[in-house]
Amino acid sequence: MSPEELCFDPLLVLCAEGIRETLHPHTFVARSAYAELLGSSGAQGKALPLLPLLVVALRAALGSADAAVVAAALLAVRQLAQCVGEHLVSHFAVLLVQVNRHDASTKQQALRDDARATLLALEQFGGPQALPAIKARLPAYGRG
Repeated sequence: MSPEELCFDPLLVLCAEGIRETLHPHTFVARSAYAELLGSSGAQGKALPLLPLLVVALRAALGSADAAVVAAALLAVRQLAQCVGEHLVSHFAVLLVQVNRHDASTKQQALRDDARATLLALEQFGGPQALPAIKARLPAYGRG
């Protein structure tokens, strides 16, 4: 079956929750399936009803102590932003502080770069209301 033919509920939510996995092959399956589902045609319409559950799962992954899980979660947020676009803006309050935490305080340059790329993706795909919403939560946010 192709991803376009699948029902995303509960599969996409399970994949988002699986981003916190640290054991192979669970990490590969969850992260690959999540990306493939969100990249399929018609994904936006199927993902929108699940957005609150996806955001909660991604926030939990962003709070992990495992750097590989955090990196995967940051990528997953970027993928979700690209899929659902401006619909994610209303959920920024749940995600932004966790994303920014890895930009501002992490000692690992790779995570800092991933966090900055994620903030830029949220701004880029979030439409005109994204930047004001980001600045409302993160007043020091800037592109420089």
